[in-house]
Amino acid sequence: MPATKLRAARLGVEQLETRNLLSNATFAVATGILNSPENFTDFLKSEYTNLLRRPPDPSGLSHFLGLLESGVNAETVEAQLVSSAEYIFDHGNTAVGFITGMYQDLLGRNPDPAGLAHWLTALNNGSSNFAVAAGIVTSTEREIGLIRGDYALFLGRLPRTDEIVSWLTRFQTGSNREQVAAGIIASNEFFALAANNPSTFIIHVYQDVFLRTPAQSEVNVWLAVFNQNNLSLGQSVTN
Repeated sequence: MPATKLRAARLGVEQLETRNLLSNATFAVATGILNSPENFTDFLKSEYTNLLRRPPDPSGLSHFLGLLESGVNAETVEAQLVSSAEYIFDHGNTAVGFITGMYQDLLGRNPDPAGLAHWLTALNNGSSNFAVAAGIVTSTEREIGLIRGDYALFLGRLPRTDEIVSWLTRFQTGSNREQVAAGIIASNEFFALAANNPSTFIIHVYQDVFLRTPAQSEVNVWLAVFNQNNLSLGQSVTN
């Protein structure tokens, strides 16, 4: 597994698909919200619930939140959780149980015979539990599932094949899931769903990401970010 797959990479606006001059502003807002402590905390609570079947303990939450805020990507954190002694113990404390659990929790299915044999061989040949977990966490199948989930959540539709291929390329060249999600949110399509209005755009991002409506003070904070990154348009917005 190439190290770049688990390294936090910076996705510049110039790497996004060609859209329009709003991309710089919408991408800055989306990136800031997705990398906020609130979103990281929600992510960790969801991961603990889905993978360890319990709420995060304060020390665990603090540890992983610190990693995310320091730039460690979500893929690395997820791989650490599923390769933990707790996760493996909860799945029978065997290699087969460990791999089967990851397939069920991360891919939504039981392992096929070839896949199970592949990862068992990797473990028998000296690969660490973390390396095997990282391989599944960053697998094409897992990444396609994330892309489809983002399209359903943010755009309310399934992605086309060419769109899946485009975002898979981002993953394969080092982008992580927050960067891909930010690119989808920054699209003209999402902005149009928000009536092409910056304030409505911010509200929609909050509702989709945090499942709540932002206070006006929060909208104002992100409007300032939008304006700061919207200089190429030669204007600012206040609504």
